[in-house]
Amino acid sequence: MVSTGTIEKTVKSSKRQHAPRYRVLLHNDDFNSMEYVVESLVKTVPSLSVPQAVDIMMQAHNAGVGLVIVCELEHAEFYSEMLCSKGLSSTIEPDEKHTASVSLGGLPQRAWVCLPIMWWFKVYQRAAKGRVLWRVFIFFVVLLVLWSPFALATYGLGYLLGQPQLASTLSLIALYVCFIGHAWFWGRRGHGWQRPLLSYGLCFVRRFWGDVIVALFCGIGLVSVLFGAEVLLGWASLHPRPLLGIALDGLAVGIGIGLAEELLFRGWLLTELRMSLSRRSAIFWSSFVFASAHFIKPLSEVLQTSPQFLGLFLLGIILASGRYVSRLERPFSSLGLPLGLHAGLVWGYYIVDVADLVVPSGRVPEWVTGIHGNPLSGALGVTILGCLAMWSCSKLRSE
Repeated sequence: MVSTGTIEKTVKSSKRQHAPRYRVLLHNDDFNSMEYVVESLVKTVPSLSVPQAVDIMMQAHNAGVGLVIVCELEHAEFYSEMLCSKGLSSTIEPDEKHTASVSLGGLPQRAWVCLPIMWWFKVYQRAAKGRVLWRVFIFFVVLLVLWSPFALATYGLGYLLGQPQLASTLSLIALYVCFIGHAWFWGRRGHGWQRPLLSYGLCFVRRFWGDVIVALFCGIGLVSVLFGAEVLLGWASLHPRPLLGIALDGLAVGIGIGLAEELLFRGWLLTELRMSLSRRSAIFWSSFVFASAHFIKPLSEVLQTSPQFLGLFLLGIILASGRYVSRLERPFSSLGLPLGLHAGLVWGYYIVDVADLVVPSGRVPEWVTGIHGNPLSGALGVTILGCLAMWSCSKLRSE
């Protein structure tokens, strides 16, 4: 005779546990050719034939998104990551048809502890699948909630120690650390990317570092051309002095600011906008947000620095276009070019500004060289940025 308990145990153990299935999605873009998309699909997913890859490509082209394959999580992450590495836009999401429902009443006691974490993961997934404005809003609200305890602690400590500047610096560092962690978690749990930083354009390969170095010296070269032209035209005077220490400090500041702002505006934000908007619209709005973000300050300072808005917007267009422009013939989408160019511009301006290397002569109005000495608010600087923005947009169309 076999006991009832033994029968129940045998029946339960005989039930096959199906692993959850995930859908690999291909999103439409307007910069990869149809032939390249089909070729990438066939190389990434060996089970796809060429006609199947053509159907997926056409589905993404016409409907905005195409279903590549349904498989287990590990394989889905691999396929999506490989497609992203080839310059395509791909995400994964749970396949509801194959997702088994779990009865909460049958959960073991340890599983109940994980329910809040599972619920939070679900919130991330739903927020990341909403409309673009909703996604951006939720992202920054959660970031503010995560950063608030650190901000209160650092500013409170700075007040007690009488070191407000140190408190402000530590608070900004805490904000950026929270942003990196939040952005990684958003991409990992919200969009299902195995390596979110890679999807945001941080791919630490040889070509990425080559783009950073080339663009870095292009940036400082542009600053040299700008202020050199002012000196040659007699609009400013040159005051040579030792620059080694200032140059090293400026390089560190440039790399820090370039990495921070590029990962936010041309990394996370541009990628998020690109999932719902055309490339041109995504570049425009990310540049607008980039310029507007520099005016989150007291009203008196906003009014004083408002002439810089156009220059910041044009700079945003140039940097965002650099995310999709390839320095070499083979397509390569990364933050290398915008990061290096941004760092080079900050580096060059830091040297000129801190060392008082170039001083306006007063022969032309301040709005020509830059109001309050900032070339972003001067006619000469805006003209150069406008020409570069038009060139980068034309380069973008030819890619």
